[in-house]
Amino acid sequence: MDGWLYDYRIFSLVISLGSEIAVFVQSMKTLEVRDQVRGVSLTYARFAISAAVLTIVPLVAILLRECINRPLRIKFELATIPILSTLWLAVGGVALNFSRTTFSGISCNDISDAATQTICTYAGPISTFSFVPAGILLTYGMIVLIVAGCSQRGGKPIWDYSVRGPRVGEVVL
Repeated sequence: MDGWLYDYRIFSLVISLGSEIAVFVQSMKTLEVRDQVRGVSLTYARFAISAAVLTIVPLVAILLRECINRPLRIKFELATIPILSTLWLAVGGVALNFSRTTFSGISCNDISDAATQTICTYAGPISTFSFVPAGILLTYGMIVLIVAGCSQRGGKPIWDYSVRGPRVGEVVL
């Protein structure tokens, strides 16, 4: 049990981190053309950049703690992961709403203005890549919650241990 949960945790954190960096880069490229386009609100891109900064820092800290063999406790992860997931769900929703309302029924290739075409091109991937970390982190959080709940029910609470902890391997689902 210990092995697969730990492996899934690292996989989840790394894939989420990659998606967040992709959203950050695409949002920065979107904001590069903001002065050339009037009347289009790019709040979704600013929100995505803020979310990326707010989540990249804790995920890198979690991964660095793993590298120095001082992993976080499960109860801390169960408090942090849902907040980060909710933030990315909101970013994805805002970006998707912007994309659908602003460029509804229009192909990005049909737009003649280069700046507007850039915004159109990046809006869809920003929303898509925002939902990736949300889904992955929510799934990871639910799995850890189920494992922790089963351990609590079995009389061996693991809330104060890390995912790599010895008690996690003893949990029977």
